[in-house]
Amino acid sequence: DKLDAATIYRMLENEIIPLYFEKNSKGYSPKWIEYIKGSIGDIAPHFTMKRMIDDYIDRFYEPEAKRSKKLQANDFALAKEIVAWKERVAAAWDGIKVLDVRQTGEPYRVEVTVDTNGLGRDLCLEQVIYRSENGQERLAGKRQFKVVKEEGSVLTYELSTKAKDAGVFRYGYRLYPWNPALPHRMDFAFSRWL
Repeated sequence: DKLDAATIYRMLENEIIPLYFEKNSKGYSPKWIEYIKGSIGDIAPHFTMKRMIDDYIDRFYEPEAKRSKKLQANDFALAKEIVAWKERVAAAWDGIKVLDVRQTGEPYRVEVTVDTNGLGRDLCLEQVIYRSENGQERLAGKRQFKVVKEEGSVLTYELSTKAKDAGVFRYGYRLYPWNPALPHRMDFAFSRWL
């Protein structure tokens, strides 16, 4: 169960910290050591090699085995479709052109028009946001654009949002190919920064 911050603070102040500082003449707290050993005894069974193997089986091996069967079915029909799609995307990739990028203030709105070179809705667009804090940058999030207009091969993507956090942010826009038959989009790691 999750505990709220006030409950955690009370536990630290009234139970854990006093227990730690209740030291004997040898400079340590026997009650603290007993408490830690009890915690290890309660937690350790959940972090066994069996649990780790079960996690690998549930999260990776079984899903991959199911995917393998799908790919092999009907004389590898799905695998052949994916290969043909990847070849089509690769052939069209260099011909993709960003025609226009427009940004407005609050609410923050971005409209990007792209000639997809025949790829149409097989291309997705996202905003990638980095936050600067103490001279360091960290990924703060990603936001998906929606297709709001389609004229042949030319798609207009839109992102509309309100600023929620103060601070210094850096962002970019990234186009990438999308196919629901892929297990993960990094299975075909094409991307283009605008």
